[in-house]
Amino acid sequence: MSFSKARQQTIVGEGLALGALMLDVEQVHGRKQTLEFDFRRAWRDWPYRHLFPVVKAGPHYDDVIHILMDSAGRRSTRATYWEGSWQFIPMARFDWTAEEVAEHLEEEIPADAWCDLARAWLQPEGRR
Repeated sequence: MSFSKARQQTIVGEGLALGALMLDVEQVHGRKQTLEFDFRRAWRDWPYRHLFPVVKAGPHYDDVIHILMDSAGRRSTRATYWEGSWQFIPMARFDWTAEEVAEHLEEEIPADAWCDLARAWLQPEGRR
């Protein structure tokens, strides 16, 4: 993938919103460190992360909060996005199926894969 850093982060943000919507998540909130740690673990195990080499999820820096916060400003042409500044609400702009949204984001990644990433991030084992 030869997309810019901003485009890669936008795709990941939209994909996370799609996954959250597929899981019927109404909002995401919590401690910054917990959200980052859970994302780091989910991202590490996600088989499509290699398509987004500039998205940081590591011990020194995590992009996930930045991605969520920037999403609201990028929503004008996005199929899915996040609204809010600390209670992040996944939103759908169009009446598209999950598969249509996923194809719009990155055709190599099916909707179920975005759902799996969101589930691993938002519903980690042992923390429900």
